[in-house]
Amino acid sequence: MTEVLNSFKDAAKDRIRNPFIGSFIFAWIAFNWKGIIYLILSKDTIESRIQVISQYFSPIKTTLIYPLLFSLFYILILPYMMWLFEEVYSTAVKARLNNKTKSDLDKIERNIQLARRRLELENVKADYKETQELNEQIEKLKEDVIEKEKIMQELSMKFDAKKR
Repeated sequence: MTEVLNSFKDAAKDRIRNPFIGSFIFAWIAFNWKGIIYLILSKDTIESRIQVISQYFSPIKTTLIYPLLFSLFYILILPYMMWLFEEVYSTAVKARLNNKTKSDLDKIERNIQLARRRLELENVKADYKETQELNEQIEKLKEDVIEKEKIMQELSMKFDAKKR
């Protein structure tokens, strides 16, 4: 007897695990919840409950057609819709990553250009400083030449004076 019950329980588990049957049961409960609640919670006699359920809660649409359509949708269409959403999402993520990469590369390129301009400025400053130092040296040398010329003139005058 326990083997029969276990076999029945295993068969029921296998059927419920089947995606179509499981989704059908879920949909059937979702579409017929009012009748189920009335059957479970009503204080009326069981005959009265069955009669009310048969009369108000058992149209073919909610007992068979809607749960069947939901199950077919869940099994056949939903996986493709999920795949489509994942593709769209993946494409959007790739596009965002591509935009971020381009933005980062543009920023790096601007930083490189800025560094080049700064280097050019430093070179110009260094050239200016070097030119300024050379000009100062030229001025000192000119002053030295003038001073030496004065000394030579004085010596030449002294020499001429002694010669006489």
